[in-house]
Amino acid sequence: MKKLVLIVDDDVMNIKTIQAVLETDYRVATALTGPLALRILERITPDIVLIDVNMPDMNGFEFLESLKMKCGKLPFPVIFVSAEHSSAIESRALDAGAEDFIARPFSPALLKARVDHTLERHELRVHFNELLQTQTQALIGSTLRANEIQKNMLIMMASLIESRDGSSGDHIRRVEQYMKIFVDAIRAEGYQRDLMTDEYMDALCKAAYIHDIGKLCVNDAVLQKQGDLTDAEFEQIKYHTTSGGEMIRSAMADSSGDDYLRIARDVATYHHERWDGSGYPKGLMGDSIPLSARIMALVDVFDVLSAGQCYRQAFSLKQTFEIMGNLAGEQFDPVLVQIFLKHKQEFAKLAESLGCRGGNDDE
Repeated sequence: MKKLVLIVDDDVMNIKTIQAVLETDYRVATALTGPLALRILERITPDIVLIDVNMPDMNGFEFLESLKMKCGKLPFPVIFVSAEHSSAIESRALDAGAEDFIARPFSPALLKARVDHTLERHELRVHFNELLQTQTQALIGSTLRANEIQKNMLIMMASLIESRDGSSGDHIRRVEQYMKIFVDAIRAEGYQRDLMTDEYMDALCKAAYIHDIGKLCVNDAVLQKQGDLTDAEFEQIKYHTTSGGEMIRSAMADSSGDDYLRIARDVATYHHERWDGSGYPKGLMGDSIPLSARIMALVDVFDVLSAGQCYRQAFSLKQTFEIMGNLAGEQFDPVLVQIFLKHKQEFAKLAESLGCRGGNDDE
């Protein structure tokens, strides 16, 4: 059966415009006011709601608040579609819990694509949560080994990230390979010798693959924005560390002693902490930041600088190493930076093989 879209708008022509775009692939229900939409929701459960900002009796934000008061949380994704478009309005919508904001006038193809993608992302999140619950119960109720949970989590999390953004998928594959080089270098240099066991290093390499899993909880409109982020949007970006840690923590359940899950949780939660205490989410400083997260921070930033992002051009490899050296003792553990730069030839060679050539600097 086709998925159901509920359109809430006080302008009949706006409803007809959206309906004409979606009705081929979706069933469509409509409401001219927020209160009417809430009454409709007592009888049906749509797969997604598209709502205007300014309407009589109840505006879009008031509708969202009423819905959350009734349900505890939004039971389906909500997209704002409005002619009233500003960065402040868009940020407020996303902060209120909307998945996306589409400004009028829009192209039919854009509207259709954004609805399709929002629904796909919502389904993946639901599937992910079901997987975690199933695996946790299996561990409790049988002899399922923890490494099977680890394996399934890795596969599921990686596929979820890659399905949203191909560049994120490339990023996680690269950082996993950089991590393998880095942990070998750290052990070879004798830093934190007691911690750098084979088991710890293996767990850290696997954890690198899912360090950004919390980005599944960040709206695509924010995650892929090419311009400057508003304060509200940056808060959403920062939340990916907390949400990522919570996802992995929920998988730990009765497996709290499992080293891999503990390391993965620390990496996901703390990889944006800074050595000087100015990072997030906790503002940890120096050695209070878990070693796993301090290691992840260097690998993560190296790839972001040398490969670039949707919002940032890539630096040359020479510039990348210079920037990282300058951040020793500020953003990064200074001893780890020394080790990283001592082995920069290995990182440069791998970066070039992965397509991150970063100019023609001789290293």
